[in-house]
Amino acid sequence: MKRSLSTAAIALALALTAAATPASAAGRAGINDVYAIHFVVDGTNLKAFERAVNEGRLPTVKKTFYDGGAVFTHGLSLFPTTSTTVYQSYVTGLLPGHAGIPHLERMDRQTEDVIGYLTVSGFDRINSDLINLRALTNPEVAELQPQTTIFELLAGHPTEVIYSSFSRGATGRHPKRAPVRALWSTYVSDDVENVDFLAMKRVMKIFRRPLKKIPRYTMVGLYSSDIMGHRHGPHSEEVQQVLRQFDVFLRDFLRLIERRGIAERTYIVVSADHGMHESGELFDLNGALARAGFTMKTPESRRGRYGIYAASRGVASSHIYVRHDRGFEPITDPEIPRHMKGRDGSEIDLIKVLQGLDATELVAVRAGERKARIFDSEGASAELSCFTIAGEDYCSYRPRGGDPLGYSTSPATKRLADGRPHSAEAWKHASSGERYPDAVIGLSQIFRDGRAGDIFITTKGRYGFRKVKEGNHGGLMEEDMRTPFMISGPTVPKGRFHTARPVDLYPLTLEWFGLDVPEKNYDGTDPFRPHEKEDARIERLAAAEQLMEERGRAGVSGDLKPLARQEAAKRMQLVERLTALLSDMKRGDRKSPYAADHIAIVERALAWARGAHERMERLAR
Repeated sequence: MKRSLSTAAIALALALTAAATPASAAGRAGINDVYAIHFVVDGTNLKAFERAVNEGRLPTVKKTFYDGGAVFTHGLSLFPTTSTTVYQSYVTGLLPGHAGIPHLERMDRQTEDVIGYLTVSGFDRINSDLINLRALTNPEVAELQPQTTIFELLAGHPTEVIYSSFSRGATGRHPKRAPVRALWSTYVSDDVENVDFLAMKRVMKIFRRPLKKIPRYTMVGLYSSDIMGHRHGPHSEEVQQVLRQFDVFLRDFLRLIERRGIAERTYIVVSADHGMHESGELFDLNGALARAGFTMKTPESRRGRYGIYAASRGVASSHIYVRHDRGFEPITDPEIPRHMKGRDGSEIDLIKVLQGLDATELVAVRAGERKARIFDSEGASAELSCFTIAGEDYCSYRPRGGDPLGYSTSPATKRLADGRPHSAEAWKHASSGERYPDAVIGLSQIFRDGRAGDIFITTKGRYGFRKVKEGNHGGLMEEDMRTPFMISGPTVPKGRFHTARPVDLYPLTLEWFGLDVPEKNYDGTDPFRPHEKEDARIERLAAAEQLMEERGRAGVSGDLKPLARQEAAKRMQLVERLTALLSDMKRGDRKSPYAADHIAIVERALAWARGAHERMERLAR
């Protein structure tokens, strides 16, 4: 079998050819005197990692985390399970659909240009693409790009990114140019383990600096596990060898910070950005859609007569943009893809075509600003709908003729699959052990900012798109979504804890350094805080808003009136702030490559805010 480039290897190939974003000159003086370093053991299957621990291959990991730190038994990735979507979330606290980074590539809906984060021209766009939809819809802030990343918030202090494409605000980025030695190890000498050795060599070097020059925050991408998993499978001995090597690297690093006298002030995080499942078969999505009669856009084609763009980068998911009577604007009606025009002018049901493909596991269709419709290949479907009350997301899952996620029959999720809105935290904890962990939040948030396609498709079995790989990721299945996640440090509680998303690291890091960011500006929550029972009053208000949206009428009892009035006032404040922001943007520099894109995002947010305010105002009467 011809060996193909893995996602991680392509990232190395393009790696970090652009300089890091300079930190603000103003800086921040008053941070806590601590250090934090995050080792991302890229693409590691949770069971493969646990096997290595249980067989005694990771003695340093066991002593540091399993015996002396915090281990999350249900560590999660984010959908889609790709490095681009997850690396940014560690340092922004944002889900991919709130950060403007929806997959390994996206299409600019205004220009119809394709932005590939694994291409030479688009590699650094992941940093400039970052937006903050949570801050934009926070009535107290209403900004699209406030200081968000940990690197930006630590401006004035040294920070470093090693082998990661996401680095916005970091003072150091390694390598600064193409990583020739890492590429040689991967493709010429076939010494994949050397890729991690080169990364750890840099770690050891920067932690030997004078104390004032040691990075306060360091994020390290360790790609050997991902590369080996793609080549040999996630449970292979080659992956086990990489993990053993990491344990030795960790041992040497701990000895170094002990000698430097900073061990008691250093937080250490080890996680995988995503898991990996066994694969091995290729499915040509673009070819299948072309054979079905669609006119397909290629990444190179400019504006033309094509009707579909499928962003397929060689993992187990893809997202699809569809042209309709409003061009490539995000669809609000999930029936639109059922009435697509083929090359010969005939009408084709795109959803039915996708459901019928041999590779299809799930199809998710955008149904509005906070809605989605989910299908499986057997014909089952469900509806997702989300509402924001007091800054928290409440989402419903309503099976329609079957249950594509299986939530209505599982004891853990059955209570939540009643068609009524429940908090994002409740969904996270209840579904983390299911076949599709955190799928309600994953499939609802990804369409939120409008940059993703109108449809997501995930593969089943051993199928992947574009390239043959023995191991793959990108989907919603448990093997991709469940990950190793562990922390040690001076204030970290010891023991086993349950569920944590990648975004949940963000509020912890803010606390470690004493940084102040409005809670409504990010998605993460403190994973050490006990999961609290949902607020029944807010649940009831969210359910009333759902009825108002669906039927145009609803009422709330007297005890909910004050809460509804308070929420209506906040939403009115957001409408006013977004109106002013949009006016300023339209008067500003329209030559920026992001001008049209950013204006479109704010326009959609304003339309959503106006509708949300009108609903709550009617409930508050």
